[in-house]
Amino acid sequence: MPTTQSPRDQLLDGDGRATFLSHFLGAHRAFRRDAARFPVALRRIGAPEDPDRIPHPDALRRHWEGYEAAMVHHHHMEDELLFPPLRNLDPAVGEVIDELVVQHHELDGTIAGVHEALVRLPAADAVEQSVRACEELAAGLGRHLALEEEHLVPVMRATMLEPRLHGEGEPGGTQEERGRSEATGHAFVLPWMADGLDDDTVAALLGSEPSAGATFPAWRAAYTDLLNRWWW
Repeated sequence: MPTTQSPRDQLLDGDGRATFLSHFLGAHRAFRRDAARFPVALRRIGAPEDPDRIPHPDALRRHWEGYEAAMVHHHHMEDELLFPPLRNLDPAVGEVIDELVVQHHELDGTIAGVHEALVRLPAADAVEQSVRACEELAAGLGRHLALEEEHLVPVMRATMLEPRLHGEGEPGGTQEERGRSEATGHAFVLPWMADGLDDDTVAALLGSEPSAGATFPAWRAAYTDLLNRWWW
């Protein structure tokens, strides 16, 4: 994997440890990265420069499914577990949070549009429809993430906020169902977040998810194999 380059990708705290904010910003970074990749890959499907290197639509769709699930989970976590304590910590961010909630609903519609277009690939007219839908997503998502980073991240950093992500008050379902959902999510999300990060950052992120350490190499291999079939 390539080395981390952008200051935005410096996710760890001053002691080199991964915190909730590390995972939060790591997800933001991965959302932006793939939002930029999707239109490029789709244009390669529609007008391949190299007939032997055409992104596979099924692989792109499978990656999108993981990406979509990660975004839906991220927004649900914000609505249920992050925004309420932030309102209490700093009432001044209340209006921003209200706007972010509206944007979540708007992004839901955009996500649905991407999903609908990708289902129809590789039909020729679906390629341009998919490109437009993904570009709309990239623009809306960019505005949304920038607003969070400008107004919420300083409060999160100053207060070292660590929302309670497990236990009472978490989304329902049986313990077995939640465990299965978490395992499936981690299998995509952890290597997806690690994509492009330096080894020290990846190790620190995994250190905060000790139950995933043993299975991460297999997850990363599966993720990389899928990625290589639609992006290079």
